[in-house]
Amino acid sequence: MINQSEGTSSDATIEVNLCHNILIADDSDGTREALIAALRAQGYIAIGARNGKEAFEKLSKLDGATLIFMDLMMPVMDGWQVLEKMSAMPSFANNKVVTISAVAPGTRTDARAIKNTVGRIQKPLAFKQVLQLVQKYVGRPGARQVRPESANAHP
Repeated sequence: MINQSEGTSSDATIEVNLCHNILIADDSDGTREALIAALRAQGYIAIGARNGKEAFEKLSKLDGATLIFMDLMMPVMDGWQVLEKMSAMPSFANNKVVTISAVAPGTRTDARAIKNTVGRIQKPLAFKQVLQLVQKYVGRPGARQVRPESANAHP
């Protein structure tokens, strides 16, 4: 917590809840690998998952809050299923989710509310938009990130 004086007799308390990890869950190898490489070039530690099941397994092994870029339409277990499973588990409460979808906003398949969602990105992705969200929810590169050995096996 940071106490910040606002020039009055009372102090405003601001809670800083930055994420420690970045997970890119997308079945498109090109999209996932490009985002991971671009984030690593900026100094961030990012890991990837090829489908929802792999994303859930990796999230279960990570310590601390994670910023998750979750494609909603993936094989094995889709993004909706992962997010519904996560929302039922208290251990995932501090994660922040940015959904990724090729589906236009507000369409029937994109209308579900998702707990802990902090953003939505329409495909094709713009790295500048991804980087802004990373800077907002993770902070500067390497500041709080933890390299998860078991979750980092496959990018």
